[in-house]
Amino acid sequence: FVVLSSIGFFYYYTDQKLGETYAQKVFALPQFKTIIVRNSLYIYTLFALVATVGIAVIVILYTHRIVGPLIRMERLMGQMSEGNFEEVVRFRKGDAVHPLADALQNVATKYKERYSIVKELISEMHKDSIELQELVLKGDIKAAEDKRQNIAKRAGDIGKLLSGIKL
Repeated sequence: FVVLSSIGFFYYYTDQKLGETYAQKVFALPQFKTIIVRNSLYIYTLFALVATVGIAVIVILYTHRIVGPLIRMERLMGQMSEGNFEEVVRFRKGDAVHPLADALQNVATKYKERYSIVKELISEMHKDSIELQELVLKGDIKAAEDKRQNIAKRAGDIGKLLSGIKL
């Protein structure tokens, strides 16, 4: 397209009569050369400007497909660092980093599951510790020992969950 347009513009702007006689044609050639050079510069400058603007637009559009999701992921990771795993990673259809979003969502889901399990185990341990205290006060050593073992098992479960997290 650019080549054909250049040829068309070049022909249009350089189509000049050189003269009727041979002498007129010879004397018109230096002027014609100047016209050709000047018009060529105009044409190629115009196309260079159009190409530069086109490339700039493409670069801006593509960088928005990358930078926009990265900004959203940064915000989401900030929320995750605060313990909020509820927000779902959502990107626009044309965004370029969908695999990264899927991986981040997978991390958030797994940590949310681990957090829920640890929270539940700690709640059960707290309940068992209260019952253990009551059993000790009653003097029921066998039931108290069972509760202590139950608490130790849950603490082991928490340890296993946390050992999967490498810091």
